[in-house]
Amino acid sequence: NLSGISIDLLFARLHIPQIPESLESLNDDNLLKNLDDKTVRSMNGCRVADHILSLVPDAERFRDVLRVVKIWAKRRGIYSNVLGFFGGITWSILAARVCQLYPYFCTTALVKRFFKVYDRWNWKNPVALCEIVEQSSVTGLMAFKVWNPKVYPQDRMHLMPVITPAFPCMNSTYNVTESTKRIILDEFSKAYSVVDQVEQGKGRWSDVYRPLSFFSSFPDYLHVEVLAKSMHVFTKWLGWIESKLRHLVKHLEQIPGVQVRPWPNNLTFTHSEWPHATAIFIGLCVAKKSVHGQDGNTLCLRTPVSQFVTIISNWSERAEYLEQCDMAVRNVKRRDLPDYVTKAFKKRKKLPAQALTETAEGSTSAEAGVENDSKRMCLRAEDITDDQPLESHQQPKLHEAVPLSAPANQVDTLQANSGACPPSLASSIPGSTKRCLNGNGPDGNEPTAGQLVRENK
Repeated sequence: NLSGISIDLLFARLHIPQIPESLESLNDDNLLKNLDDKTVRSMNGCRVADHILSLVPDAERFRDVLRVVKIWAKRRGIYSNVLGFFGGITWSILAARVCQLYPYFCTTALVKRFFKVYDRWNWKNPVALCEIVEQSSVTGLMAFKVWNPKVYPQDRMHLMPVITPAFPCMNSTYNVTESTKRIILDEFSKAYSVVDQVEQGKGRWSDVYRPLSFFSSFPDYLHVEVLAKSMHVFTKWLGWIESKLRHLVKHLEQIPGVQVRPWPNNLTFTHSEWPHATAIFIGLCVAKKSVHGQDGNTLCLRTPVSQFVTIISNWSERAEYLEQCDMAVRNVKRRDLPDYVTKAFKKRKKLPAQALTETAEGSTSAEAGVENDSKRMCLRAEDITDDQPLESHQQPKLHEAVPLSAPANQVDTLQANSGACPPSLASSIPGSTKRCLNGNGPDGNEPTAGQLVRENK
């Protein structure tokens, strides 16, 4: 921690006898010659940051836009690279690209254009700030892999490619899944609609980045508890589980009739036996109508959860820290969310004693005398009474959550902005903003703001 901010210290060994005093940045590609992949990745963070700042027309305005975007993404629960959403570098590249497309726009106009651009972006094409360069003929650099869907089949499988500007160019969104893509696109569409209302004077900027009411948005949740005896073990154990959660999301999204939303904001709680404990939640929405001829759309979670537990059990340090860490996976109804979820929610009940628990050792246990053979970890599109575990034959009524649908109006071109400068964001974010230059000057001409999105495809 540095001034209360968690940072990562990465080690990189350059292939030079000593560091020259004239070395002010790592942007020179020759510094990468004959280095191993781990060292290059360690250097990639600061190299990408430096490249982004050098590629935007106005660094101050770019920072203001990025602040708003990051606040919005964190409060809407879509800021997490490890869970399949976008991480910090990805949001930075997206904001920088909009600043490139509209170099004369003020901060508020850029924020609105940000949501409009990516709501309508054709994601078959990557978002890139500059030309993707391959050093295939330079000795010492030709061995590095550069993102290229024409050469590498796995690169063609990426759903929302956002390419880093520094060599070797990489896709920063390789973890995105079908579910997280749908969620991100839905949030882009919602944000653009709200910003449009703000521009018309029918809303406030605080409405744009209003926190998502995640724990009241779904009828069912998958509840993952991460437990450890010491902070050292807890940090490693939590990191391992978080890095594999996307596999659980992929397994769940393959089930017909279910919508999945992982929540990146973990909740720390007090456990009677484990000094260090945190909870991870995944929202589940089960379709009411029948799927493949099954009335009520029974959803069995046994298989995807067991597969996830198997992956977690393969942790290379598991034997070393045996009995020092554990994991439990439960299904819980919205009305039965634990007390520590948040005080803002009205119904905060303890988990039922009959909740099925999948331990990290791979065994499935049912508390309070419920036998494994007769009780299956299943969800139905109906409510389950408080005193009953999840069974495949219970059929009371379910409170269905609002489905999250992806916008259908995606195109890859945009028209030039022709309206007045939207309300100022100066009171919402730190830093100053510059006056709007989006075509409302004395001459009535609009500068090169209305460029086509496909220009850098």
